[in-house]
Amino acid sequence: MGFLRAIFKWLVALIVAYALLFIAVLLGLSMFGLAFQRPEPGLENGSVLVYNLDLNVTDTPAFEGPREVLEQALSSENYGSISLLELLDALRAGAHDDRISGLVLTGNVYGAGYGSSLATLREVRRAIEEFKASGKPVWAYVDMDGAQDFYLKSAAQEVYMNPFSYLEFKGLASETPYLGDFLRKYGVGVQVARSGKFKSAAESLVEGHMSPEERTQRTALLNDIWLSLREDIGESREVEPEKLAELANDIAIFEADDALDAGLVDSLLYRDEMANLLVDLTGPSERGTLYREVSLLDYANERNHHRFSASLGGFGAPSIAIVYAEGVIVEGPGVIDEVGADTMVEYLREVRRDPSIKALVMRVNSPGGSATASEKILREVRLVAAEKPVIVSMGGMAASGGYWISSMADTIFAEPTTITGSIGVISMIPNVGELAAQHEVNFETVRTSRFADLYSISRPRTPEEMALMQQTVDKIYQDFLTRVSEGRELSRERVNQIAQGRVWSGESAVELRLVDYLGGLEDAIAFAAEEAGLGEDYTLREYPERVTLEAWFEQAFGQQQPGVAKTSTLDAAGLLPRGRDPVSRQLAQWQQTMRLLRQLNDPMGVYAIEPQWVFVD
Repeated sequence: MGFLRAIFKWLVALIVAYALLFIAVLLGLSMFGLAFQRPEPGLENGSVLVYNLDLNVTDTPAFEGPREVLEQALSSENYGSISLLELLDALRAGAHDDRISGLVLTGNVYGAGYGSSLATLREVRRAIEEFKASGKPVWAYVDMDGAQDFYLKSAAQEVYMNPFSYLEFKGLASETPYLGDFLRKYGVGVQVARSGKFKSAAESLVEGHMSPEERTQRTALLNDIWLSLREDIGESREVEPEKLAELANDIAIFEADDALDAGLVDSLLYRDEMANLLVDLTGPSERGTLYREVSLLDYANERNHHRFSASLGGFGAPSIAIVYAEGVIVEGPGVIDEVGADTMVEYLREVRRDPSIKALVMRVNSPGGSATASEKILREVRLVAAEKPVIVSMGGMAASGGYWISSMADTIFAEPTTITGSIGVISMIPNVGELAAQHEVNFETVRTSRFADLYSISRPRTPEEMALMQQTVDKIYQDFLTRVSEGRELSRERVNQIAQGRVWSGESAVELRLVDYLGGLEDAIAFAAEEAGLGEDYTLREYPERVTLEAWFEQAFGQQQPGVAKTSTLDAAGLLPRGRDPVSRQLAQWQQTMRLLRQLNDPMGVYAIEPQWVFVD
């Protein structure tokens, strides 16, 4: 008995020790999070809302765990992230907030991963125009800006420019390094099976030059997007789109006087003169800044706390689910910037089974990926659609597998600048046989059947193996055509004509009936509410939900923790943002391409993907 009593005491002591350790870790994380956050911003009456464009605008709500908080604390860069709905909500609230007197646009657009796409920026631009329509002034400050920056700032009533700066407005360019000759030179081969003459996802790894088909589709896509940008800017600045095209061709890099003469800006002011103008309009601040201001990120964080508290009281109320599919579509659960099939299936099943969810909006911002994973997600979308309205909102890109998972929704929305289509399939397998031989590396294989080592990278495929791969690719392509034909109520012959792996702009996709309406995420939400008969009496449920370290502690301990906010003022703007120089842009493109290749994990090596990256210059 004494032995058993000792064992029992030891177990109790162990349990107590682990419990105390767990509590200590939680308290430590809580103190760590609080140590690096800033105080609540405070909001003086008459403040201007300052939107520094260096925020990465993502579709998916942000996740800020302990690692993200640590990275933020140690980083010297002043870049934040905000979801599209949070940003739109802040702009709309500011337009009707009696404490807000106006809106200032400053800084330069920053995008990481799939954030701040042209389609996303178009939704933000519309929200800026709505703010202006409320009767409150909108000012913009141009300082070493590019086309993306000016696209947003041109919506302002008054556009000011630093007299000693430049505005780059020189059109769009899409550049891809072709590595085929390089890889062959060093003994690396890539074999591709594809269906669709425009399906060029692996072309840059096989060829040394762009094919005529790829040049044709890329040119058409850029022209569509370029026209959409010029039309929006031209309407705001009262300059004809054709005139803007001439200016881009003739001048491209505008000195301040050139921009003023062309009507692109209204006045030339130094930064201190702009700040003094705002002091005259708002009055001096009592918080140590020149004028009364609040950064949009701080304001949005304040709004998030209100929305979090309100959502607690709305549990069980009729709701619309927003499921975000942002990133490359992969097998398994996926990580950041990936659409994991397992995770998406879990979200969609919860949406289908929850009786309080009356409609689904799926926000797709993806170049595609695994064909197998895409079909798993589409199956769940079809099951939801059998019971509830399913609306797809396409972001910057919903191509190939991104279109696959969208194809059987009841209704599809896209922006004119959305990249979509790319209905085609590829399979690519690299081999390093020649490279290995050059370095006297010998691969020895034992197999039971002639196709057992089909996916080996040690040798090229035989003609019989390539025929087998092509057969698989053709079969999946036919399945893709069937999904689109059924979902879009088009004949297979018609789908095949507009498929072939070709990418289309959202504007063209509407004409081809691949998309139903032009519009953004909020348009899709409003349409879903109408289809579900909800009127305006509903809440939004986001998957994945926005989770911050502070929000986690709120839920765990019932405490309100002030949000981590980065002050983003006019005085802090004007630095050359990360990635604006040519070398950084090229390195970012290569990094994105290499990461994309690592994400390709389809078990059959078959992909519906379109790595089409458009860079705005």
